[in-house]
Amino acid sequence: MKGKIAILLAFLILMEGCATLTLEAYSVDKPISMTGRLDSQKFKKVATFKKTITSYWLFGGLFPLSQPPLDKALMKEITKYGGDGIIGLKVKETLTFTDILIMWLTGTTVYPRSFQIEGVVVKYTK
Repeated sequence: MKGKIAILLAFLILMEGCATLTLEAYSVDKPISMTGRLDSQKFKKVATFKKTITSYWLFGGLFPLSQPPLDKALMKEITKYGGDGIIGLKVKETLTFTDILIMWLTGTTVYPRSFQIEGVVVKYTK
């Protein structure tokens, strides 16, 4: 009995955090930059934003249940402020209280990964 528990525990430790996550925004039809520039066009800053998006995984990150909705979140911010693009985009992985609570309650069977995104929505000037 102790041997089976030790093998199971070793397996869970080895599998913890073996996930690859890709953040994509291909469906966004507006320019997005991690720098402070967009092409050669002039623009004005319309608004800054900061929000958290979350993806969910099973068994310590082995199987994805959902990908973080980065493209939807960025388009929502551009549309909300009537912008033409985003500059200064930052993406930071965070561990929220809710993430910890979900992992604790499920024994890491459900593994949330939260990302804080922030940037500046801009509008082209003529």
